[in-house]
Amino acid sequence: MMPSRNRQRLFGAALLAVMLVQSGCGTTPPTKFFVLSPAATLPAPAPDGARVLRLGVGPVDLPEYLDRPQIVTRTANSELRLADDRRWAEPLRDNFTRVLSDNLSTALGTTEVHTFPWWPSQPIDYQIIVKVLRFEGDTSGNVTLVARWTIRGGPERKILFWQQSVVSVPISSPNNYDSLVAASSAALAQLSGEIAAAIKQQLH
Repeated sequence: MMPSRNRQRLFGAALLAVMLVQSGCGTTPPTKFFVLSPAATLPAPAPDGARVLRLGVGPVDLPEYLDRPQIVTRTANSELRLADDRRWAEPLRDNFTRVLSDNLSTALGTTEVHTFPWWPSQPIDYQIIVKVLRFEGDTSGNVTLVARWTIRGGPERKILFWQQSVVSVPISSPNNYDSLVAASSAALAQLSGEIAAAIKQQLH
């Protein structure tokens, strides 16, 4: 049998370990959750008598390395880092699609914005399809968004416009995820502005 003194020492060590854990020593930092934010909250009303645009946003496609809860940063050309304690509060594809929709609603003055998939009977003037190629912060202190996007229109959804956009926004405070997400929202706002401008050209 184990001597009584040894048992007391083991019990004391175990008790000390429990107290250290309960006091917060040796614990991992709490996980923080983030979302992209729209450039504005309310759409500008269309002028009286103006045509109300009906937009369909999506599908939006993300590369698999981004389609995950962890926020991804690029540490080298071919090296990525996944932050286990800094995560998206919802699937990034859904968040990206919703914010893009909100931005287009604001820029084009319409509340008739539907996200993919919508009912086949839903009337849509223009459909915006987006394929994201890159969307992350990097060690140079920028968020880079590279996306190919297409505008389709008419009953047959013909391609009216196609473009690849490259957007780079500086991160105000490097190594700060609040700043990184704010820069990501700003990059998406710039992409939204390019898409809105192309849609306006189709109206002339």
